[in-house]
Amino acid sequence: MRKTVSPADAVERLELLCVRSEQCTSDLRRKLFTWGITPSQSDTILNGLEQRGFVDDSRFARAYVRDKYRFSRWGRQKIVAGLIAKRIPRHIIDSALSEIQNKEYALTAFRAIAAKLRTLDTTMPRHELRAKLLRHAIAKGYESALIFKILDSNRLWAPYSN
Repeated sequence: MRKTVSPADAVERLELLCVRSEQCTSDLRRKLFTWGITPSQSDTILNGLEQRGFVDDSRFARAYVRDKYRFSRWGRQKIVAGLIAKRIPRHIIDSALSEIQNKEYALTAFRAIAAKLRTLDTTMPRHELRAKLLRHAIAKGYESALIFKILDSNRLWAPYSN
């Protein structure tokens, strides 16, 4: 059974939550639903939080992109999927992703693939290594064209050449 919360208590709880960490409106709306707040009350509460600067989806998206890229080393595709799951509009996602520099992004992808290669048995056939690295990089959210460019580079394989 759900625990019901009064709208005034819900506002107070959400303000405290938003002060501690960036939140998006869809997560807050879901939380309000679990507290038994009606959709019309939720709209009113969320509008008030937006007007007072407690919640901002574009600020959330920028923080999400920055954190997932820098700390988790996610690629653009995985970041986009995460933001879409949070119901962030596409124009906000595109704006947030524009903060990632292409050269830095390619270098990060290279480092992620090279790090994975160091954990593998390099005596196995090259095509098996490439397949494992490809799966790893796709799971991290990197684009296949970039992955293949990295996998075809001599720089990646130079430490393992005889």
